[in-house]
Amino acid sequence: MSLAEERRRQIESWVRPLYVELDGVDTFGVVTRRSSLVESLLDADLLAAGSIDEEYLELLLLYHGTAQRIGSTGPGGRWWLFLKGLGLSDAELRRLSVGLSRWRDAPRGSEEEALHDAVLLEDVGVGACARRLWWAGRKRIAFERSLSALDAGPVAERFKTTRGRHLAVVRSRAARAWLEELRDSVAAEDLTRRC
Repeated sequence: MSLAEERRRQIESWVRPLYVELDGVDTFGVVTRRSSLVESLLDADLLAAGSIDEEYLELLLLYHGTAQRIGSTGPGGRWWLFLKGLGLSDAELRRLSVGLSRWRDAPRGSEEEALHDAVLLEDVGVGACARRLWWAGRKRIAFERSLSALDAGPVAERFKTTRGRHLAVVRSRAARAWLEELRDSVAAEDLTRRC
């Protein structure tokens, strides 16, 4: 990524507390995890040609999980003044502000599309299905009910990048096979219990 080390350190020190939940759990690790996934989704030819604005992408990654906690991203707000003080121009700040408001529902450009797909991919596959089952158990939802309602995750058509669509198909296929095997195993155990 291309943010200067000192600038990134300053931004991270400002952003990191915004990733701490009310119960004290620090969720900043999501930035690192999604950053790796985003890089794998970006088209290598676009990267080589310099068509990806790496600083913008890194700023999106650092701030994407804090939108509700930042407050206003408009001119004159704390967020705007902080980044302006680090040398970002008004045009860069406007672009980032707009990008943060649309990446989830209507991403534009390779940077926003890659972030969009990285977040969607977290809900696709065997691991995502297992996390949803675990979460349902914590909510005390009956296992059989949770298992019957479980799906493989978002469909490939929701993804914006070619690599994202491909990974969604592969992960969905694996998740469907895992769910089918799990449902069959649970049904077989139920039959043996009744005998």
